[in-house]
Amino acid sequence: MCSRRQTGPRSRPYNSGRENTKPIPSVCQPRQGAVTANWLAPAYTGHGLATSAVAALTCQAFELPGIEGVEIDHDVLNHASRGIPERLGFARSHVRTRVPQVPGESGVHQIWRLDRAAFMRRTW
Repeated sequence: MCSRRQTGPRSRPYNSGRENTKPIPSVCQPRQGAVTANWLAPAYTGHGLATSAVAALTCQAFELPGIEGVEIDHDVLNHASRGIPERLGFARSHVRTRVPQVPGESGVHQIWRLDRAAFMRRTW
């Protein structure tokens, strides 16, 4: 069902100032939706790893009962992270602000959403 790998144009790595060297994809389930979060060390960027991980997590999220949507949240200056929801067919939902967490963040976050109906129509 979710086995086709999505690829797309490569983006420049986003330097978040984190020192970790391992990829860290994750998913959590608040209320009636799921939120993905990911970060990759610069050596791992540009190979489709984050896009593939988020696609797999999105598939798994929609297997859970009661999940009606998955959201992706990224700082607007993080152009590499913007590419993930774009490649996977997420739609821009809204913008929210928060205090920047690491150097290089603006504090303005774009929220993307993929609802169940759009997920069922996906091409990946």
